[in-house]
Amino acid sequence: MSKNTVYVGMVADLLHNGHMNILKEAGKYGKVIVGLFTDEAAATYKRIPFLPYEQRKSIVENLKHVDEVVPQTTADYRPNLRKYKPDYVVHGDDWKTGVLSPVRQGVIEVLKEWGGELIEVPYTKNVSSTQLHNKIIHLKKSPEYRHRRFERTIESKSKINGIYIHDPVSAVMADSITIKKDGMLFEYDFLVFSSRMFNYTLNKQHESNIDPDSLLSVLNNIIDVTEKPLLYDGIFPESEHERKKFFRTLSRIGISGICISNNESYIDEIKHEINTDICDIYITISEGINSLSINHVIELTNKYRDRGVRGVFISGSINEDMINQITKENTADFFIGHIQKSESIASLPEKYDGKYIVLHDCNLIETIEAAISQKLQETLLR
Repeated sequence: MSKNTVYVGMVADLLHNGHMNILKEAGKYGKVIVGLFTDEAAATYKRIPFLPYEQRKSIVENLKHVDEVVPQTTADYRPNLRKYKPDYVVHGDDWKTGVLSPVRQGVIEVLKEWGGELIEVPYTKNVSSTQLHNKIIHLKKSPEYRHRRFERTIESKSKINGIYIHDPVSAVMADSITIKKDGMLFEYDFLVFSSRMFNYTLNKQHESNIDPDSLLSVLNNIIDVTEKPLLYDGIFPESEHERKKFFRTLSRIGISGICISNNESYIDEIKHEINTDICDIYITISEGINSLSINHVIELTNKYRDRGVRGVFISGSINEDMINQITKENTADFFIGHIQKSESIASLPEKYDGKYIVLHDCNLIETIEAAISQKLQETLLR
């Protein structure tokens, strides 16, 4: 007589006794198949796993009660359930409400197709992957982790969101905000410090008047209070000696990337000074894109790819056709990102092949000033 099959879907990033309880319960009903969420699947409704898929797979394969591990490539269980047609699905009862509630309902409906049964294990209190994640948060602030996180984000997501920030307050807000909608998780995946915006807060006429030590002090403070990858887009010291020192310091304190305006002159100099294992070079092109065809844009950016640049951010209005073509060009090794201003927001096509990397330039300073001004007026009139 053939053994019943049991399907257990899990991310299994930071294992705890809750996972073990579910697997132990599943083992009572038959052969256990673990549908291990890929990084891409996990990223659609929660943070990207701390451990990559292959490492998690190696761990789960060696756990007691586990007979087989298969990839689950979406948060939706139905494709895998129809493929394996398990007699049982075992899951914790914590998904009866919240973002996974529709997923649970889908499981119940699809199991009816062959008479399968959903078994729900009582949630293990006082322990969760999120709690464990918070306990190791200090590890996520290391330069190595920030850099690797950016790489894995580009590998795992179809749309990657970045935003310009200018101080620790704007950085903390952008770093921590998450929105869950229709079972999907939305967040900013990387931050870009803008010395132009920082200059505005100091009311200085020219960026060249900013002391590099002041910039580094602010960047250090931002790194202390955030965990997302942080890129630097701004001025460099005029003196070659001071500039090289500045590049070394940016790499040392944990900056994941240095952005250069449409200029090749600093590429080799930066390469020589930074630790390329934790810091990359990016190009920003803010002028002339509107007058170029997409083929010319790709030709222009490819010359930077050949110079070892990690990515190019272009500014200007681009339509859906251009977005479609750009996303096809993007890979984990090199990408063309779009600097998107609030007044020229492009609508995404419903479907596109590849990855869309967008850097939002929404002038947070003016937004903050407007909100503060309104609050002060309301308070005054009370």
